[in-house]
Amino acid sequence: NSQRGFEWIQRRMEHKVIARIEADMKAAGLGWWPRSGLDFEVEERRYYPRGSLAAQVIGFTNIDGVGQYGIEAKFDEMLRSVEVTRETVRDGKGRAIDPVAVAAEDPTISNSIVLTLDERIQFILEKELAAQVEQYNAAGAIGIVMRPKTGEVLAMANHPTFDLNEYNNPNVNAEVRRNLAVWWPYEPGSVFKALTLAALVDSGRVSLSEQVYCENGLYSPAPKIKPIRDAHKFGTLTFAEVIQQSSNIGTLKLASKYFTQEEYRGYVERFGLMQTTGIDLPYERRGDLRALSDRAGYAIYYAPWGQGISVTPLQVLSVMNTIANGGVVMRPFIVKAVLDPHGAVKEETQPTVVGRAISEQAARTSADVLEGVLERGSAMSAKIEGVRIAGKTGTSQKAADESRGYERGAYVSSFAGFFPIDDPQYSMVIIVDKPQGQNYGGVVAAPVFKRVAEQLLKYEKINAVMAASESVEEPPYVAEGREQ
Repeated sequence: NSQRGFEWIQRRMEHKVIARIEADMKAAGLGWWPRSGLDFEVEERRYYPRGSLAAQVIGFTNIDGVGQYGIEAKFDEMLRSVEVTRETVRDGKGRAIDPVAVAAEDPTISNSIVLTLDERIQFILEKELAAQVEQYNAAGAIGIVMRPKTGEVLAMANHPTFDLNEYNNPNVNAEVRRNLAVWWPYEPGSVFKALTLAALVDSGRVSLSEQVYCENGLYSPAPKIKPIRDAHKFGTLTFAEVIQQSSNIGTLKLASKYFTQEEYRGYVERFGLMQTTGIDLPYERRGDLRALSDRAGYAIYYAPWGQGISVTPLQVLSVMNTIANGGVVMRPFIVKAVLDPHGAVKEETQPTVVGRAISEQAARTSADVLEGVLERGSAMSAKIEGVRIAGKTGTSQKAADESRGYERGAYVSSFAGFFPIDDPQYSMVIIVDKPQGQNYGGVVAAPVFKRVAEQLLKYEKINAVMAASESVEEPPYVAEGREQ
């Protein structure tokens, strides 16, 4: 009953369905337009051969070809095909005589984008996150693997995930489509002590051997501050042990003793956490660090051990990258190059230095202390024999969505680190949201770090062997045969 001359019956049909319709029409003595009222039009559709791999990073195009989420949204204009004008013979009513043949012509393709992601590392990370979510019946998990020296992102994963070719599935909501690695601000908990450690060491005001009484696990630092608790009843610890055993009380005592709140805020700012990292992905958010600007000055008692503030997973890893990189803050990036339609490099991303947060010596000392977290501290489950790893665990209460309080019984477990310490090649953060049964970062998140790191090291050895074999001079006939 439509008054229009044209109506869609269905879009994005599969080729086999069209073939079946065509066979039925032929059997009925019908044909395509103008012999019947039916016709079909070939439209472009983005197909994602790896399905769910790096889904939230890549994003997708909707039914009209417009980029949604991820790289597809960020570089929509750059990735779109160029509209072209084609000549065709038309009948007296202006209809193309052979519209199917015209529509089947290949479009003129625009630029291509090459990412820094390594497909194998991405697969490893996604597999291990999914396994841990299943083991602890968690709400989700996030992981990032980077090159700390350059800022390149080798893998960035979110679980649960989805198949990019089925983005409109009813079970795929906005929360699943979001790249939480850059979008989700959360209270980091004790993993934030890595920054506090680096700041205190850089200040030169405290030695690693200074002793701190940790009040046997319960302490009230100020009249208006709720009592602070430790997971264990620590007595006297050295500064290094405070970090390695993850004492909240010891950390806040040292931070409040040697820093004013403004001085501590200055270090947070130098690490780049007062703003977004500037990664070339859409919808990046920064955490909430407004408490450090509170004139009352109470944040110095809880921010240094990661409570009452929020940061994103990428910002947490950026702190570790800075320590791994000798105190220099690097801008993370995920677009390696832009290629023109002929495959030539049009633009190439170069590592970018943002600034210096701490001295090189302070970074080296901090890395040595963080190695002790795995050797004799809260993350022995992340230790790999023969590999020097620096890292820090985190276990934080999860803030409630609609209030200033916390969700009862809900925690976020995390671990961030880098390796090898002498020449850092990889950095990684693992975050598990609302694990059940266990909640400590050293129990839930650190083992994922270890499993991914072990596979990274094996993968590295394989690449080294392959590179060595390719460097061997080949006999002339082999090279000639390959060219042919």
